[in-house]
Amino acid sequence: MEFEVAQSRITPESDAFPSPDAAGGVEAEAKADVADSAESVDVPTAGDGPDLHALPTGEEAEAVAPGPAQNVSFDGIVIGDAPDQALLDRLEAIGQHANAEVLLITHGRGNGPAGVESLNDVVYQQVRRLAREVRDKNVVLVLDSPGGQADAAYRIARLLQRSTASFSVGVPVWAKSAATLLSLGAEKVYMGSCAEFGPLDVQLFTHEREEWGSALDEVQSLDRITEAAITQADQAMLFLLRRTGKKMETLLPYALDFAAKLQAPMVEKIDTIHYTQQSRVLKVAEDYAVRLMTPVAGPDRAKEVANRLVNAYPEHGFVIDKEEAASMLPIDVDPVVETLLDEIGELLQISSHVLIGRIKKDEGNDSDS
Repeated sequence: MEFEVAQSRITPESDAFPSPDAAGGVEAEAKADVADSAESVDVPTAGDGPDLHALPTGEEAEAVAPGPAQNVSFDGIVIGDAPDQALLDRLEAIGQHANAEVLLITHGRGNGPAGVESLNDVVYQQVRRLAREVRDKNVVLVLDSPGGQADAAYRIARLLQRSTASFSVGVPVWAKSAATLLSLGAEKVYMGSCAEFGPLDVQLFTHEREEWGSALDEVQSLDRITEAAITQADQAMLFLLRRTGKKMETLLPYALDFAAKLQAPMVEKIDTIHYTQQSRVLKVAEDYAVRLMTPVAGPDRAKEVANRLVNAYPEHGFVIDKEEAASMLPIDVDPVVETLLDEIGELLQISSHVLIGRIKKDEGNDSDS
């Protein structure tokens, strides 16, 4: 399944969005794989390799991380190669620094197998299992995702809001579309230096064009037609005033009639029922965003940010970088976590595995056990 940044989509579950089951039962197969994959994966210590595969030492280690993790494993879905020790060490270091349990969702750069290539019910069910193990604890979710279904993203965020003592999100590279929606439920958001979020305009599959497109395209087209009509009426009025010298009250009906006739061919092509459906789909993402943000930011701020994320950006793949995200989200600028997220991002960029699970310490070396 092709999944580029500009194609990442936030998709509410409805008849307009066929489920993976309807498309061939792939999600059912993926769910069956969860039971086989959701075992603790013990990863051997990495051998000699690039500097990226060893935590910093000496003064550098003190500046970057509390110390190297030891005897940690990954419990969850693993598709592809098991995570190496370098990745686990950095994830555990984030947990130590933030005094939190660490969950990880990464979809293999958006190229994972069908059923787990994006946020969906399979991912939600796995997070639901993990949430029981970290209940009433601080949690950092390290999220690297192109997006997926709005319903699944919302349920994951609400689950973590309800079941944990505190819920933060760390983004190494990207959390686009529905992954941005998920992040809105966090009390704190950590970002790598080049990490990005994306708009929340819902992506719909157009069967006539056989491609994905934004529901915002049709909704904004009517807004642009209205703006064009007003501009044309103003221009026609000024032209008639200069040419005829007549009063404005006399010329106004002619100017309005001119603008209306000019826009009529485009307005007549609008399917009002379909337009309303598109508007309602966009409303789903906006309302989900408001509900997730309200406990953290309050209702007024939540509505402002949600409206901006749905309506203010020209395309779905638009990059919302760290500086811009800080004007909307509770970004925590922590140099230690930022450095660790950058290193995690580099490790994820050179891999294609799907990882949905939890970082666990070996009980024999866990000082808390």
